[in-house]
Amino acid sequence: MKQLVYIADADTAIASLPLAEPFAYELVRPSLFHPTPGGIPFPRFAAYAAMFRGRDYRVALIRLGAQTVHYLAATPPYWRFPFMKPNDVQIGDVSTLESARGHSLAAYSVAETVRRMTMPGRRFWYLVDETNAASIRVAEKAGLVRSGAAIEKGLGILGSYQLIEG
Repeated sequence: MKQLVYIADADTAIASLPLAEPFAYELVRPSLFHPTPGGIPFPRFAAYAAMFRGRDYRVALIRLGAQTVHYLAATPPYWRFPFMKPNDVQIGDVSTLESARGHSLAAYSVAETVRRMTMPGRRFWYLVDETNAASIRVAEKAGLVRSGAAIEKGLGILGSYQLIEG
């Protein structure tokens, strides 16, 4: 399946989006002892915490009161993204509860995560299935720039992405 590739770096004009009241954004650094912040029931985050310990791994959360209504993972390079440089970050596992959609939470979360994690020479990668119109809107609304496409090689999480355009 073809993935569209969006990128942001220190020179990208990231959107300045408002966060609707009463939502609250937080960027956290999971650890082995707290691998799934905010009570996110997502086993992959526990694996990420073990795999990326000591590296620049973050989880962005948006809460409505005590409830986590949105999250995304910002992960350092690993085998699934062989084209990334050591300082780069991949933004993925973006999810918003259906009841909280329509408030631009995902676009805000992507833009704010990029803004907070930006440093010289760092690129942010966002891959999205070419048929996922909602996620494409998130990337574009956040200010990421389409730079090409990629295809997945191999089997699921053991596979990797190969750039085919851009």
